[in-house]
Amino acid sequence: MKNVLYVLTIAIVLLLSVRPVSAQRNHVYPGELIIEPATLTAIGFQWKIFGDDNHTAYVELRYRSARERKWHDALPMLRIGNEIVGTENLSYVTPRMFAGSIMNLLPDTEYECRLSMKDADGVRGDAVKEVVIKTRAVPRAATGGRVRHVYPKDWTSYRQEPWYNGLLHAYYGFQRIGDWNMTTDPVQAGDIILVHRGVYAADFNNFSDYHGLTFHGTYFLTRKGTLEEPIVIRAAGDGDVIFDGNGSYNLLNVLAADYNYLEGITLRNTDVAIIAGIRDVMGAKGIVVRNCRFEDVGIGIMAQDGNCSEYYIADNVFLGREEKTQLIKSMPDSSGNHYQRLKSYYAVKVYGPGHVICNNYIAYFHDGIDISTHGTPEYELEKKSVSIDIYNNDIYCVNDNFIEADGGTYNIRILRNRCING
Repeated sequence: MKNVLYVLTIAIVLLLSVRPVSAQRNHVYPGELIIEPATLTAIGFQWKIFGDDNHTAYVELRYRSARERKWHDALPMLRIGNEIVGTENLSYVTPRMFAGSIMNLLPDTEYECRLSMKDADGVRGDAVKEVVIKTRAVPRAATGGRVRHVYPKDWTSYRQEPWYNGLLHAYYGFQRIGDWNMTTDPVQAGDIILVHRGVYAADFNNFSDYHGLTFHGTYFLTRKGTLEEPIVIRAAGDGDVIFDGNGSYNLLNVLAADYNYLEGITLRNTDVAIIAGIRDVMGAKGIVVRNCRFEDVGIGIMAQDGNCSEYYIADNVFLGREEKTQLIKSMPDSSGNHYQRLKSYYAVKVYGPGHVICNNYIAYFHDGIDISTHGTPEYELEKKSVSIDIYNNDIYCVNDNFIEADGGTYNIRILRNRCING
C-alpha cells in the first residue's frame, strides 16, 4: 500500500511540474539579429525568433546619435511569420521574425541603437541588443582625380586640356570607330569626365561615326569606381548637355560599371535610357543618377538584379511617352483578355538592397517607381530587396501604379510622395 501511495504521489508531482507544450511554445526565443545596409536617413533590422505562437512578443526600438545623451523612440518592430503571399504560380512564406526601421536620421552620422524584446510569456535568451551603426553619406566625387573634357563634334570654341571627342573617347582613352574598340588610357577610379554643352547624337548606322556607337547606338560603360573614388560623368556647367539616342533601344549600359555617377545630363529619344541590372545576367553597384533629365523614353532606369545595391537616384525629371491628357486603362480583346499597349513602361525599377530614390519628378509612364517582382526573394541578404527608401517624389499621370513595391522583402520605406492623377 505504501508503495502505491508513493507512486501516485510522484505521478502527481510530475504532472504538476510539466507545463503544456502550447505554453512552452508561447515563450519567445531570440535568434539572429540582421543589420541591413544603412541608407542616408534610415537603418533597418531583422530579428529572427522561435516560439511566440500566440504572437504576444514585441520589440521596442530606440536610438540616439553619438552626440546625444537622450534616447529617442522609433516605431516598434513588426512581427511577421508564416504569412503566405504571392500568386497561383509563386508562393512565399514569411519567416518568423521582427522587422523594423529607424527613419528620418541624418546622413553620415553614427547612431547607437537598442532593441529590446519583451513577452508576457517570457523571453528565453538575450532580450536586449545594442549596436552602433553609421548612416551613408550623400554621394560625392573624390578629390585629386584626373579631369577629362568632352566636346561635341561641332564645337568651335576654345577646348580645355585634356580634351576628347565624345564620351567613349574620354572614357576609354581611344577614339572608337567601327570595331576599333581599343582601350589605351581609360578612366580610373576617382576621375571626373566633364561634358561640355551640346547635343551628342550618334548616327549609329554610320560605320565611322564620331561617337563610336556602330549599329547598336549604346554607350557601354564598363570601368569600375569605388565608394570612396567613383567615376563621375558630369555636365561641365557651360550649357545644356543632351545625349540623344536617335531612336536606339538603349542609350547607356552600365551593367559592369560599379560606382559610376551621372550628373546634370539630359538623356532622350531612346527606349531604355539606362540599363544597370538584368535578372540572372549581372548588375552594377553604387550607381548614382542625380540632377538629370529623361525625355521621350520608354524606361528611365532599369536595375533588375540582386547584385544592384545602394543606388542614389535623386533630383531628376523623368518624362515618358504616355498620353498627357488622359489615363489609358487596359482594354478587353475579342477573347475577353485584357491588354494594354505601352509607350512607356516605368521611370525607375530596382532590385537589391539599400537604394534611395528621392526628390524626382515623374510623369507619363505606365508605372512611376517599381521594385522588381522578379520571383522568390533572393536567399543572400546582399541580394534581397531590403532597406529601400522612396521619398519626396512628385509623380503625375501614370496609368497603373505610382509606386509598386510588390517585389520588396523587408523594410521598404515609402514616405512623403505626392501622387496625382487628374
